[in-house]
Amino acid sequence: GVAGMLSAEIASTPFPKRVAVFFIAAGVVVTSLCPVNELDLDRLFMRHMALRLAVMLPAAALFVIYGLRLPPHMHFICAVILLVGAVGGIRWMERPLKPTMIATAVLILNLLALSASSFVSALEEDLSDLAAAALGLRSAIQFTGAATTIGMVFYFLFCRRGRRGVVLPTLIVYHVMYASLTFMGVGNISSGIFSLLSKEDLFGEGIPHGLGQCIPAIIIAILGR
Repeated sequence: GVAGMLSAEIASTPFPKRVAVFFIAAGVVVTSLCPVNELDLDRLFMRHMALRLAVMLPAAALFVIYGLRLPPHMHFICAVILLVGAVGGIRWMERPLKPTMIATAVLILNLLALSASSFVSALEEDLSDLAAAALGLRSAIQFTGAATTIGMVFYFLFCRRGRRGVVLPTLIVYHVMYASLTFMGVGNISSGIFSLLSKEDLFGEGIPHGLGQCIPAIIIAILGR
């Protein structure tokens, strides 16, 4: 899915991007269906460097493209974190960065970067009022998603730790993936609806992208994990 997104961004074609979104959503669902006591993401990625490189390097390249295209270019931070994680950390660190820590940080920072990009785009003078409102709404949804996800991580680390003992980082990543994709999906759907109302082809991929991103949360809500 990530490789599909990367190739679609390079080729600037919408259809492969839509297919890649559904592959990413399917990957999140299939991965999170594994019981947490049978799949430790940290152990899996730390033991298999080839897997770590195969996942993190294409994702880092994708964020580099986003950083070049989307002001204020905050996606470069995500790319740097993924590159550091791909090589297992840097020398002055006492312990290598855990893959679950990297995934959590990147997903939250991606929401913040998307929110900032939507907000900056909404300030452009050549946009209609409705288009600016659509971008502003999407920015607010994405920022709310980032804040909610941060609060959820702290809840798992401090509140649930006292109730259930050790909190598995893999379980935290599952919930962060659900929340991140859902808020991105809701933001894209809302901007797509505004596009239909204004009849401006500014967010033509918003609704298909949003529906694809909401698939994991919908399936988990209906069937349970």
